[in-house]
Amino acid sequence: MELSRATASNSSPAVAIFNFLGLSALVLASWLLGARASTRERCRTVASLRDRAEALERERDRFAELAAEQEARSRISREMHDVKYSLA
Repeated sequence: MELSRATASNSSPAVAIFNFLGLSALVLASWLLGARASTRERCRTVASLRDRAEALERERDRFAELAAEQEARSRISREMHDVKYSLA
């Protein structure tokens, strides 16, 4: 008889509400931890992409400088060639 009373008292509305709230808190805590980890990963990805974009911008600028230098060399070479044949 005592066992059936304990089982009956465990199914009271207060215990059911307590169980529901406990389970809800556990689910909410798990979800928050997952969201935090996801946000942290997203921040790392954004930082990595930002670093890569900055490196690519530096490389683009370096190639633009090299192209400008090459263009200047070509222009000087053409001018020297034209002067050489104009004197001859």
